[in-house]
Amino acid sequence: VGIKTLQYRITSKPTNPGNRVLLLVTGNEDVMQPSKDVCWSLTIWMVNLAFMVLTVQAQDCSKPMTLEGSNMVLTSTQETFADGTETHFQCAFGYVSAGGSRSVTCTSGVWREVINGQYHLSGIVFGAKAVALCDTGYTLVGSGVRNCLVGGWDGRVPVCEVVKCGKPPTIVNGGPVIPPEDEYSYGSVVEYSCENDYTLVGTRSIACDKDGEFQPAPPECKKVSCPTPFVENGVRTEGRLPPYTHKSFVTYKCKDGYKMEGMASLTCEIEGCPSDYNKAPYYYYYYYYYYYYYYYYRYYYSYYYKENHKPSYTLVGSGVRNCLVGGWDGRVPVCEVVKCGKPPTIVNGGPVIPPEDEYSYGSVVEYSCENDYTLVGTRSIACDKDGEFQPAPPECRMVSCPTPVVENGVRTEGRLPPYTHKSFVTYKCKDGYKMEGMASLTCEIEGWSAPDPICKGHAGKIAGGVIGGL
Repeated sequence: VGIKTLQYRITSKPTNPGNRVLLLVTGNEDVMQPSKDVCWSLTIWMVNLAFMVLTVQAQDCSKPMTLEGSNMVLTSTQETFADGTETHFQCAFGYVSAGGSRSVTCTSGVWREVINGQYHLSGIVFGAKAVALCDTGYTLVGSGVRNCLVGGWDGRVPVCEVVKCGKPPTIVNGGPVIPPEDEYSYGSVVEYSCENDYTLVGTRSIACDKDGEFQPAPPECKKVSCPTPFVENGVRTEGRLPPYTHKSFVTYKCKDGYKMEGMASLTCEIEGCPSDYNKAPYYYYYYYYYYYYYYYYRYYYSYYYKENHKPSYTLVGSGVRNCLVGGWDGRVPVCEVVKCGKPPTIVNGGPVIPPEDEYSYGSVVEYSCENDYTLVGTRSIACDKDGEFQPAPPECRMVSCPTPVVENGVRTEGRLPPYTHKSFVTYKCKDGYKMEGMASLTCEIEGWSAPDPICKGHAGKIAGGVIGGL
């Protein structure tokens, strides 16, 4: 590269671009030249005079060489090429292309092909083998093995072609958001949506994988509906009228003189009726709150009865009365409804309606969260037969996700940070890069729905003329 003031000798042969090579000042010795029977090449870029250390820098390339007697010629007449320049070969007269790449790119002083793969070498001397392996998502076209002969590496440079998937799977009552293409490259993402009145069940996005198949399975579009709840002696206080579709919400209360068992609020879920639908709500006439079971008592004039009560009520007074000569002794017991105290408090949220000091069995308390907080868990709790609220109250979390790091990628859809619950963002790679992973991410309670995608460069892994930059 025009270093005229020093005579120097290389003490070891570099095997990869980027290695450091120690230069020793020797006076007037000639620069060592590589032997013709060794398959390696060397380019020197800059000498650090402090310790005579060679450092790889961006550098122009000399005219790429072709093997003597080869059947291809360079299209350009230039003697040097700037870093990043691409040049092309063409077949000699009377020959046609048998595959492989026709172009090479100057990268840091070395001619490299833009080909999405790499060689695994057994050595760099006569008789060595170079086995071509493609990157994930690419498949080999041509022979994958080349041999080091007297004149250099035999054979042609193979090509790693991107894996392709066919048309994405079709789904009933829905389909891809963007009209489908005939084929998709590895890593391409297809998003689905459903027709009106249908609910998407499953993963919204699928991607073309390294085996040429879309993964995971596409979603389904279901017509979600729930039957009208049958609540005898109850009236609807909140929610819409039937028909009830996905996420429809309805709340009931009992008429005067009736007490509720079960949950007052019901939500229509994907699977139709909620799991406790057959249990809720059930009503009974609470004034008739005790029953008598008679047992024979051993004394000739005595009987007694024991009072049983509903699980939601607790006995006040003695539960046993004896039949004596004058009639039944004792007083009539009372079955009082079970009570719960104030509902549990939660951080950054609380009951929708200001809490009372106590609640009767079956009473329901619903929670909500403050702005910017997300409710995690069951929205409603109820006073149970043991005088406790069940299940555990929900939590209010500040859900946030870090800004995805997608080097060499740009955002094409979704909001700017900060990213809160259900924020949605989509990326694509810059020209010259291919994506691995999911292009679309959704901020869920536990973080992003998938790892950050990676944009991998697909230039400069398989060399043309020389292999691996050697």
